[in-house]
Amino acid sequence: MKRLILFLFSMLFFTGNSFAYLGFWWGYTFTRNVSGISGNGSFVVVGINAKCYYESEVNRGMYEVCDGNASVYFFRNGEILWSKEMLGDFILSISYHNTTIALAVQENSTGYVYLIRNDGKILWKKECPWVNNVFVMRRYVIAGDSRGYVYLFNREGRLLWKLKLGDRLFVNGEYMITGSSSNGTVYFIRLIDDNTKMLWEYQTNYVYKVLIGGNSSLVVSFDTYQELYFKKNASILLFSRNGTLFWKRKFRSLVDVEISNNGKYIGVITPSELYFLNMNGKLLWSKNIKDIADVSLFDKSLIVATKRGKIYVFNESGKRDLAFETGKTIRHTIYVDNHVIASGNGFYVFKALSYEPSTLMILAPYGEIHLNGTYIADAPNNITLVPGRYEVRVTRDGCINHVENISLGSGEVKIVKIKGIGYLNVFSNVSNAEVYVNGTSVGIVPLLQYELPEGKYYIEVVAKGYKNYTQEVLVASCEHEVINATLYPLFSKNSEPKIDNTSNVPEMESSISNNLLFLVPLLVVVILIIILMHKR
Repeated sequence: MKRLILFLFSMLFFTGNSFAYLGFWWGYTFTRNVSGISGNGSFVVVGINAKCYYESEVNRGMYEVCDGNASVYFFRNGEILWSKEMLGDFILSISYHNTTIALAVQENSTGYVYLIRNDGKILWKKECPWVNNVFVMRRYVIAGDSRGYVYLFNREGRLLWKLKLGDRLFVNGEYMITGSSSNGTVYFIRLIDDNTKMLWEYQTNYVYKVLIGGNSSLVVSFDTYQELYFKKNASILLFSRNGTLFWKRKFRSLVDVEISNNGKYIGVITPSELYFLNMNGKLLWSKNIKDIADVSLFDKSLIVATKRGKIYVFNESGKRDLAFETGKTIRHTIYVDNHVIASGNGFYVFKALSYEPSTLMILAPYGEIHLNGTYIADAPNNITLVPGRYEVRVTRDGCINHVENISLGSGEVKIVKIKGIGYLNVFSNVSNAEVYVNGTSVGIVPLLQYELPEGKYYIEVVAKGYKNYTQEVLVASCEHEVINATLYPLFSKNSEPKIDNTSNVPEMESSISNNLLFLVPLLVVVILIIILMHKR
């Protein structure tokens, strides 16, 4: 795991006639994918599945084996308060309400429902075979299983009733909607004391999903059971609180559907398009976005998370206000209590702000931006933060390692310019020769991978009894600059200027010839004088 981050990346979104900031408030990074998440923004519960792999035997064929280390982590404003490990194989559902957490856990071939207090104490654990959904409320815990049974527990863990209502379940306050993927029956129920009151019933085809938003209820069904799993020929139905069918629309293919918290808007994801509808079924706008992982809606805004980790905010007219890139894969988003939580290889908590945040502009070559020890995104980038103190680190494969502690006030904009690091390597034919960079001694040869901020430098290699070697180099970010310095001894032939004497040869030859012409007659005269004196 990586250390926690606390920062805010802002995006604009519209609420009514005014606007506010939707910001990334805090998050956490895991080494495994998040399987379930719930919370209210300040408190977040995260589930992580066990590690599983497949084995093969002659008699059994291929089967899955898990290590049983499904885990749950409880956070408060970015700090881990407690964790529970070795709970089973899969965390299938998590629900948080005020001071308690409910879990649906699969362990081996059965399932369990947990109720845990927010201080980490397990209040009770009940066996519910094939449980796949759980909701916790002020007075009750409601669980559903894949066989279509719905269980109602009180807060003390006593089972109040068990009814076969359908394997699709959603609970919103005192209202509950169920649907069956096998017979297509939809029930809308109100919880009164410890009993249920059936408000309405509807018969459709094979139910895939049921939701409640505001005073509206949404049902997604498919014409055949096979199409349910291939998500072909889907029908979306919107009902009023009393069961009146507002409208029904068909889609040739479907990825997912979500309804806003007020029930007035619906987001529909298909393999190639994103549709935004109002409660009357009118198409307000559509976008061609093919790698959508999930959507969340709140008020008039639509949050879109892509598989590549990008998060877009669209308003009612379809205008994209801003995009945030997490740097991690996103698989799921939820909206709770004015917060949007996106999860994947970790999770990101977005919060609506009414005050002006601070802005950090990081101007750097390509590198990873870390805030308070955790990777956020790639540089260069602009990040909007909650006013406060932060440790900013930008790294790139060891060649960029800039660390700076900053303090930001409300509305303050700070620019951080970062130079990359390059490497200087100096070799010489003289051992222990000293290397100077811009006049400062930095070591002796061989000088290996000496770090320098990118830029121009004056390099000098010096050894006693040898002429100095000088060279100007340009050090680039993340690059290695190599200098091979050959030093020559003082007063050596190699160190003295070479004299070209070939130009004197004709002159010397001419001088010798002239001297010979003068000496020959003189020699003859001398010989004659010697002979005459000898005769006398």
